[in-house]
Amino acid sequence: VSAALWGEFEATVTARASAATNARINEIAGLWFSGQVNQALCEEFLQLRFATYFANPANMANLRGGWCDVTDAVAAGLLPTHLAILGSLGAWDLGGQLGHVSVPTLVVHGTADAVPFASSQQFAAAIPGAQLQVMENVGHFPWMEAPVSFFTPLNSFLRREGGV
Repeated sequence: VSAALWGEFEATVTARASAATNARINEIAGLWFSGQVNQALCEEFLQLRFATYFANPANMANLRGGWCDVTDAVAAGLLPTHLAILGSLGAWDLGGQLGHVSVPTLVVHGTADAVPFASSQQFAAAIPGAQLQVMENVGHFPWMEAPVSFFTPLNSFLRREGGV
């Protein structure tokens, strides 16, 4: 919800990885910024980084889609573009703008998510009528780590709100 909490997220991600993993992530990032990244390095970077997003890194096997399934030229722009956009936001804080959200909202937070719990709490508190669902022993991708525990309450929420 804010740049400050994003900083906490980044610190948690770094703390969850080994020194060797962080060194390799930084090495690949350096290659990225020198224009030497390709699909294989992009995939390696995401595998190393995303492992910290899960309660159980073995659940990375549930990832679908080709995050880096692009040409090498496009892959070369992914991380620099992401970081340029993030950097352009300055000391952002969405808290004051979330009161304008006027649709039923379910905020889901896994207890093993690298995103600080305070961020999910602030989202839920700032959006009128929002509900906060906390899921035990899952990280940032709860639908991949505990699909039944994720989709059952989600489907109930959508049915209650007339969405399904």
